[in-house]
Amino acid sequence: MFEMKARDAFGRVGVLETNHGDLKTPTVLPVIDPVRQEVPAAEVVRETGASALITNAYLIYRDVELRKRALRLGVHELLDVDCPIATDSGGYQIYRGQDIRVPPSKIHEFQADIGSDLAVVLDKPPGDDMKRDEAESCVRTSIERCRELDRSRYKGPLWYGVVHMTPHDDLRREQAEAVSEMGFDVFALGSCVGSLMAYRFEAHLDRVLGVAEALDPSRPRHVFGVGHPMFLSLSVALGGDLFDSAMYALAAKDGRYLTEMGTMRVQDLVELPCSCPSCRASTPESMLEGEEGRRLLSLHNLHSTFSEIRRIREAIRSGSLWELTQARCRSHPNLLGALKAALAGHSDFLQRVDPLTKNSALFYMGEETRLRPEVQRAVRLARERLAGGPTFSHPLYGEVPSEASLCYPFGQTVMGSGFEPPDPEAEIDEARVVGGSIDYQYGRGCGEALRPFKVNRSPKTHRIRTIERDGESLGVFRAKDFAFLPSWEGASILKSHLPAPEHRVTMSDEAVPFVSKGLSAFAKFVETCDPAIIPGQEVFLVDSDDHLLATGTTMMNSREMRCFNSGVAAKVRHAAGR
Repeated sequence: MFEMKARDAFGRVGVLETNHGDLKTPTVLPVIDPVRQEVPAAEVVRETGASALITNAYLIYRDVELRKRALRLGVHELLDVDCPIATDSGGYQIYRGQDIRVPPSKIHEFQADIGSDLAVVLDKPPGDDMKRDEAESCVRTSIERCRELDRSRYKGPLWYGVVHMTPHDDLRREQAEAVSEMGFDVFALGSCVGSLMAYRFEAHLDRVLGVAEALDPSRPRHVFGVGHPMFLSLSVALGGDLFDSAMYALAAKDGRYLTEMGTMRVQDLVELPCSCPSCRASTPESMLEGEEGRRLLSLHNLHSTFSEIRRIREAIRSGSLWELTQARCRSHPNLLGALKAALAGHSDFLQRVDPLTKNSALFYMGEETRLRPEVQRAVRLARERLAGGPTFSHPLYGEVPSEASLCYPFGQTVMGSGFEPPDPEAEIDEARVVGGSIDYQYGRGCGEALRPFKVNRSPKTHRIRTIERDGESLGVFRAKDFAFLPSWEGASILKSHLPAPEHRVTMSDEAVPFVSKGLSAFAKFVETCDPAIIPGQEVFLVDSDDHLLATGTTMMNSREMRCFNSGVAAKVRHAAGR
């Protein structure tokens, strides 16, 4: 089972349950060669904090002695670790041109028999330069192998269904839709190794993001072949949950020193710029000395990788993943170009998955900031919901209605150029600021529906804080983003004004008693919802007769609510019985 805990951009912090413990995502699974381990698996886990590994079941299977040991001991004792282990099936060897003469069912059964926690279908990856008919044949074969595995479902592992990143849009979409309908636990997005090695990030990300849009969002997405620290934040921001790579070891063989801002050659370094244990215990010269030097460099590369992964998870929790990604993308022009292309080409989709509001301010990081989903969505909502009245000129958003100037992200954007938005009350009265802000958030006419109201201000900041009618609270404006959080009375009025299913999440009869008492609304109990719902939105939780049960903040968008069978769909704020 996969459960989402936090989100930002198209990235998410989640937990995947395995037979060897919970796996926190996003994360990278270091590739362990089962025949010749450059760095022993146990040392990788012990020294770098890797929470899971991936090895190759086919390489174990084809070595008779290794196969016997694996069947006798299990893959965990074979590698001498007690963490989750994923096993690849030999698909990469097929991709590299090797002829595998083992039936897929044998490899599938073998992965289950050796105790793999996560296991991959033996697919038939299309080559980067294949003609269309050849690629189509590979995709058809892979879909059929997925169907066969889905029917047999050997017990034990969490099984991966694979979607290939072929250049042909229709084949990718067909495979994604077919595999998404099967019962796989994880989706594997086949590697574009050639594109990544050539720094053709734009093509790779366009394919990955397009496929991720089509897949069931309730299952984690494992993007094969991604492992360079500088590429991880962008890969997570655009939908990756799991990654794997042998780059840490391959780079070490070539004397390459991986960092979150790019690659350095150890031979060019006078001192090591990292403070990880490997770097503290060595020098550039010692990292070039034989097997021990390669081991130290491999461990540094992994330390750099997992340090970046932890940084990414924290950025998701704080709502600053786009800022981190933009900073990293300035390490290479091709990364920045890929980010711009992804933001422009997938804008509508990213607006549906990126949270409506964030815990942190929106920092202007460069021209690509204009393409971010928060910016595009804010401009669109202001245009649709607020018409007429005074505006002010903003260097990022253009003409902004003064009524919305306190709302996220207009009032929380840091330009770094000395720009200060004008005080909206210099142009319009406080009642219009309140009404316009509510319209911006809930829809045209919602502010008027709450009139007549009295505005109350904070005695400390003198900022607008609450509104009330006849002594009864209608709601509060949250300080960080000026979001209007309606009271029970305010929510009742807004719900009456808005026709169903707008801003509504309908709960099953089973969940009604719990939600009405203030417990969270879980996705598995959502019957229907407004198809326009996005994460971070204030909604009305109702029963099948449209009676108000509670108000709350969504953690998922509408599609995710329909697909997830675990996790919180909305956190309850006010409830009928509380």
